[in-house]
Amino acid sequence: MFPDFSTFFRALWGREPFPWQVMLADRAATVGWPDAIDLPTASGKTACLDIAVWALAKQAGEASRPTPRRIW
Repeated sequence: MFPDFSTFFRALWGREPFPWQVMLADRAATVGWPDAIDLPTASGKTACLDIAVWALAKQAGEASRPTPRRIW
């Protein structure tokens, strides 16, 4: 069974993700990314990389993926 984002994040960092990170992970894995992410400094935006990797791994066996394969 594929882990949810919170489990994945805890395994990486040893702490809980912020609620917005969990919501963004669910969105990225189902409908795709928003056009922009506008958050203040120190709000955890670097975790967007973790979200992208998790979403791609979750969609690995699917024919159609809403998550782009390139991360930049």
